[in-house]
Amino acid sequence: MLNIGRNKNYFHKFEPILNKSGIYLIYCKTNDKFYVGKTKRFKDRRSSHLSGLRNNKHDNVHLQNAWNKYGSKSFSF
Repeated sequence: MLNIGRNKNYFHKFEPILNKSGIYLIYCKTNDKFYVGKTKRFKDRRSSHLSGLRNNKHDNVHLQNAWNKYGSKSFSF
């Protein structure tokens, strides 16, 4: 899993899979809950999730509340 709190250079080694489609999971290790989704491009979807979460505008209220409460370091993508 990719730790969402890490910098962009960390994701460089995962570049081959970031342009692929599939099912993904956003996991909160603090409360042991997760969000499951599907996408055509992991890179775009990850960016969309992070933008929404960081700006307190994510569509999923439960995920947004957990992000606000526990912070980015508690999440893995």
